[in-house]
Amino acid sequence: MPDFNLFTTKHNQYLFSFYKKHIIYMNPMVVRYIKLKDFNATNNRSITEENQDESDSLLFKTKEKADIYYKRKFEFLKENGFFNTISNEQIIGGRLKPSDINYELSNLRALVFEITERCNLQCKYCFYGDNYHTHDSRNNLDLSIANAKAVIEYLIPKWLSKVNSNLEKEIFIGFFGGEPLLNFPFIEELVSYIEELSKNTPLNFRFNMTTNGVLLNQHIEFIAKNNFALTISLDGDSFANSYRLFPNNKESFKVVFKNIHLVKRNYPSFFEQNVLFNAVLHDRNDFISIQEFIWREFKKSIAGTEVNPLLVGKKFNYDGHNYDLNKSEHKKCFLSSGESLSYNMFLRNYTNNHFSTIDDLFNYNTKGNFLPTGTCNPFSKRMFVTAKGKILPCEAIAHEYSLGNVQNGKVFLDYEKIVMMYNNHFEKLKGKCNNCYRVNLCKECLFLNIIKEDKTVKCSHLKNEDHIDLLRDYYSFFEAFTDVYSEIWRKTRYA
Repeated sequence: MPDFNLFTTKHNQYLFSFYKKHIIYMNPMVVRYIKLKDFNATNNRSITEENQDESDSLLFKTKEKADIYYKRKFEFLKENGFFNTISNEQIIGGRLKPSDINYELSNLRALVFEITERCNLQCKYCFYGDNYHTHDSRNNLDLSIANAKAVIEYLIPKWLSKVNSNLEKEIFIGFFGGEPLLNFPFIEELVSYIEELSKNTPLNFRFNMTTNGVLLNQHIEFIAKNNFALTISLDGDSFANSYRLFPNNKESFKVVFKNIHLVKRNYPSFFEQNVLFNAVLHDRNDFISIQEFIWREFKKSIAGTEVNPLLVGKKFNYDGHNYDLNKSEHKKCFLSSGESLSYNMFLRNYTNNHFSTIDDLFNYNTKGNFLPTGTCNPFSKRMFVTAKGKILPCEAIAHEYSLGNVQNGKVFLDYEKIVMMYNNHFEKLKGKCNNCYRVNLCKECLFLNIIKEDKTVKCSHLKNEDHIDLLRDYYSFFEAFTDVYSEIWRKTRYA
């Protein structure tokens, strides 16, 4: 790998240092010194003697003074390691340890239960439908309440241990399906159990639920009383929502739309503070149109998730939307869309002065050993428990990659086995990762994008010239839309 990349946008020139993991503005005269020192300064064809002399004349009376000034800048960068060599293996040579699993479990902030496989809708694109083959067979099972309590009891000592870095932070207990409201007795019992638990521990629990909204009118009083964070699935107006059907093929829109208005009318404060909307993006809707509809009807924003083309091919494929970021409504939609997350991720991974915790501020190591790929540490985002008792790090991951299970009121999690599975996959990818220029911006998940159906581990790697194009594209975007850049930077987070 080169020590650094130089890239040019419409307005400026920049240097990205692999060693420092940092991007800085570059004056053309400093670039000239880099070239004179015979560094691998790629992509400098736009730098000419003519524009160097013109810029110098604005600041210096003599060329000698300019030479001295820019030479000092160059030497400063050199002395501070901006041209040092670092290999990918140094950057992503890390591997999981059993203590990492214990740490993530002790700091787990989202525990999600699939409390039933049953559903009162048969959405055409459903993740558990015929178009997907990553889940276990569906048998209309309900999760055992004893198994749910067993998982919580397993986690309580970890949550209360010194390994938990923030004891007061909220722990979300989520209800998922199928349609969770079809197993409402389970919800009532677990909420009561958690409330009793809260009286005897300093733990701070909060409930959330994702629902299709069909049964909201029957259970909203309980949901509001217990301050649920409630996500309602709605793909837009009647046509946009037309893949969301009852088993008799009748559309669900009118029923759900009526129930949402009932919640808004009868529980206005709860609706304003606790209700979110999520849309599945497909070939019958458009994110801007959905947002306009939801705002007009409910004064709410919406999150959008595309149907996974890797699993369903072109069926239901969402064509995307061309945002006009000079329009405020388009800008608002872009910032709330998944598309903006790639810019958010770029800022996190291409700057060495953004920290997730106060500890990172004092112990930050740009040359540390990180894990390869964009795969999350197990349980760093959530724990997902299926109705059959399988334990997964995420609801999107195929059930065959479960990391443990809960059966007959007992939790089985083998940390050594989990670590071995992840690290074996990382080792198989070692050759690809060591020659990839996207190590700082890898978004590929082992279990969603890299492990193929035949169980082989495959990933295409980014070449140097493509990496320069990537840097130029991102910085050109930030230069063109400085207000969007500021908003993305303000919201930069470790999701």
